[in-house]
Amino acid sequence: MTMEKKIEEFSKEKFKFELPKPVFSPASLNITVGTGAKAAGSFKVSLSEEDILRGLKLRGYLTCLDYRMEFDEVSFAGQEKEVRYIFDASFIEAGTRLNGVIRLISDCGEYSIPYEVEVRKK
Repeated sequence: MTMEKKIEEFSKEKFKFELPKPVFSPASLNITVGTGAKAAGSFKVSLSEEDILRGLKLRGYLTCLDYRMEFDEVSFAGQEKEVRYIFDASFIEAGTRLNGVIRLISDCGEYSIPYEVEVRKK
């Protein structure tokens, strides 16, 4: 499409714009931790190869309603980010299973990463 054609399309309010969609690896977290201990792990947030080739970036921050889930950094910007977390199982009895969601709120939308924590006897 020529530049003239693009300008004509814009003037007619015809826009083709797709927001990049983040990719999570893994898509959900399964965490096993001993009673009274802390479990550390990580997951990756990235853009597709196509979005990276287009030069797009992702900006956002992470949040979780469970105070026991902590992140090394809550905000980020770029094409790829490894997010490190620590789940604190202090005062949780063995045999307990907890489910939760980590939320990514970004300039590309809001996404959820589910997690399950299994607390085992130390």
